[in-house]
Amino acid sequence: MTSADINSAPQPATPIRSTPTRRTLGQLLPERPAYARRFYSVAEVAEISGISSVTLYRAINAGEFPAVRVRGRVIVPARVLDALIEGAVDAGSVVDAASFVVTRREDGES
Repeated sequence: MTSADINSAPQPATPIRSTPTRRTLGQLLPERPAYARRFYSVAEVAEISGISSVTLYRAINAGEFPAVRVRGRVIVPARVLDALIEGAVDAGSVVDAASFVVTRREDGES
């Protein structure tokens, strides 16, 4: 076999993915749609903010971090992250996430 034969030999086919993937939390996940996200998982918020997901779950369960519980699943509205960032930037100091928590009272008012 000559070098010309090697160079002209067909290359192995590379797999074609129907949807692009991204690496998150040590896994390959399908790329999310281009529209703006409305909610994030606790693991995603922990990764974005650089804190442990256990710490975030503790803060949520203690009523110190805003989140939504749908049955057993806990999700964080994207607006919460935006508001926390804006609050810290506007104040120019540390913002307590607990100040963004709205509790529901039994009389239906918040």
